[in-house]
Amino acid sequence: MKDFFGMKLVPDREEERLKNLWSYRIISSGPEPAFHQLAAVTGSLFNVPVAMINFVDGDRVWTKATANGETGLEVQRGTCLCSLTILKSEITVWEDVSKLKTMHWDGLITRPGSFRFYAAAPIVSKEGLPRHGWYCRLFFKRIQTRGVF
Repeated sequence: MKDFFGMKLVPDREEERLKNLWSYRIISSGPEPAFHQLAAVTGSLFNVPVAMINFVDGDRVWTKATANGETGLEVQRGTCLCSLTILKSEITVWEDVSKLKTMHWDGLITRPGSFRFYAAAPIVSKEGLPRHGWYCRLFFKRIQTRGVF
């Protein structure tokens, strides 16, 4: 996996996490209305233009659903913010990702009009294995989150 962040992107128990994730057969699966509805409700609830449900596979981050009905988007794991958020089990919030030194290489973040706010909540398996994926919200301007999460 190519790593643009300059840090270890593999969480503890990665092999076990991946086996468990694959057992759900959700990676590369077709669209499911419930997932899109969940993403859409999140977008409305937090008033953000981008809400998605992503799963972190061995070398890619795969999008199961977006608020506007897309499925199957994917990016290299080593280039995606989900690769950083998967390293911990709690909610991740960055009010302005352009301030992250590790992101200065990314044109999606550094160019004018790109997204600034990022929040992600972990998806935990029924077996209790954390960090299969992330339920993400993005916004194109900095948001202060005092008391929101």
